[in-house]
Amino acid sequence: MFDLSPIQVLIVLAIALVVFGPKRLPEMARGIGKGLREFKEGITADEPAAPRTRTGDDVPPAALESPAEPVDEDLDGLIVPGDQHPGSSRD
Repeated sequence: MFDLSPIQVLIVLAIALVVFGPKRLPEMARGIGKGLREFKEGITADEPAAPRTRTGDDVPPAALESPAEPVDEDLDGLIVPGDQHPGSSRD
């Protein structure tokens, strides 16, 4: 993510130690850790446990009663002269 080398991490920690002092640095680290933990818990709480799969029980009865209409008749007018059928091969 940030692509920092170990030396760069040590430099950042040394600067943080100088700026915030040895007393406030552990408090800040705890606060950051607690905030990240709460953030992760909030993210995972919003997501469902597992993706829901559809079963036959939740299909509305109207969908089961009406059969699908054939589409072949509607597609006959869409064939353009010169086009090949998908199953045919070019010679």
